Amino acid sequence: MNYQMVKLANGEDIICNVIKTIDGSIVITEPLKMETYNRTTEKGIVESLGLSRWIQPYSDEELYTIQKNTVVLM
Repeated sequence: MNYQMVKLANGEDIICNVIKTIDGSIVITEPLKMETYNRTTEKGIVESLGLSRWIQPYSDEELYTIQKNTVVLM
């Protein structure tokens, strides 16, 4: 398994299993969207990281293809 963090051009950050890279695209599976949010604790405001499904609620596919020109950092 080759899990990597991928920053997309639209500002989303995802963690996914990179299966393979083909010419101008990347094939991934199990993508999770990274989101930071603030929460209040007894010591003040703390920033936390949460993971949520990226596309799975809208699709039954197991493999997703991302074009390399939409990837900023990997």
